[in-house]
Amino acid sequence: MRIHAQFLLLAGTAMFAWGAGAELSVWRYVHPEAKILMGMDLARSKQSATGKLLARQFTSLPNAKVTGGSEFLDMADRVLLSSPGAEQGENAPMLVAVEGRLDRIALRKLLAPGTGVERFHGVDLLVPPRTKKSDLVIAVITDRLGLLGDRASVEAALTADSTKVDAAMLRRAMELAEANEIWVVATAPPGSLAGEAMGGGPEQLKDIESMDLGISLQKGLGLRLALGMKTEASAQALAGMAQMLVGMAASDTKKNPQLAEIARSLKLNSEGTNVRLSIDVPVAQLEKGIAGLKSGVETASRKTLEGLVGASPVSMSAMKQAPSPVADVKPVEVRREEPQVPKTRTIRVVGLESGDKEITYTTGGQRQ
Repeated sequence: MRIHAQFLLLAGTAMFAWGAGAELSVWRYVHPEAKILMGMDLARSKQSATGKLLARQFTSLPNAKVTGGSEFLDMADRVLLSSPGAEQGENAPMLVAVEGRLDRIALRKLLAPGTGVERFHGVDLLVPPRTKKSDLVIAVITDRLGLLGDRASVEAALTADSTKVDAAMLRRAMELAEANEIWVVATAPPGSLAGEAMGGGPEQLKDIESMDLGISLQKGLGLRLALGMKTEASAQALAGMAQMLVGMAASDTKKNPQLAEIARSLKLNSEGTNVRLSIDVPVAQLEKGIAGLKSGVETASRKTLEGLVGASPVSMSAMKQAPSPVADVKPVEVRREEPQVPKTRTIRVVGLESGDKEITYTTGGQRQ
């Protein structure tokens, strides 16, 4: 009874966190063995100051166009992803709960030809042809709510008891969802979050046991990161490494002045086994930083192109304006050469033990 009451309290918090119109069931469909939760409030992101800024910057790019999955993003208002995590390997189970305006016909068009429809516990399952690498299915629960993931995860979410989900992790996720448009919560054994993924990366990253990340877009870019480490020593080591990297970025005022300014506003500290990082970048500063980044990318691209062709823009322009060298070539008169008259020549070799020798050969004329 206590667990059930706790879940109802968390579900009520979810409604407040994701707006009055949010359905409780979006939090209901979490992978029963989830150790990683990630949420995106797309509707709120699009209306935020940073979302509008990014949209303007993207549309200003030449030939900017979103391909693949854009129709799905247009349908979604909120997305909640859950997974058991990296310890399951690269094919880890994954469940995505989507809230928005789901069009069944449009969804089928996004899937591979031959997609069928099945019923499972009163829910329509869109089932594409199965491959060796994917057994993706989409469950259309209502016109506002759907699930996407591997078949085992979707079926487990439709039948499993939601109270089996880690309540503490779910509470952390809901708290982040209240103040952030993008967030990640992860709880896993030592090394599984970053160790296997990073391979031979820094040892400090392999001691990460938990992560809470929140990204707010309402007034610019607000970032809050909390990492739970295995020991206090590993927390201090990670904080020291991060502080060194931040210091290097903050001191690079000539090449990247905007990045240096942002780095100087970053706050980082360690307390016990926790490492915390926070930064707030106003919209104006963020826009200036994006403009500087774009300018740097364009300059680097131009220099790379010039290096490949071995010419500067001026010389390339001159090449375009110069007359074609082929057009200036004057025809050269070709004279027919008569074959030479054959001549016989002799080489005399003297001083040999067997006596003098003569070698006769012919030059000129045509060979038979």
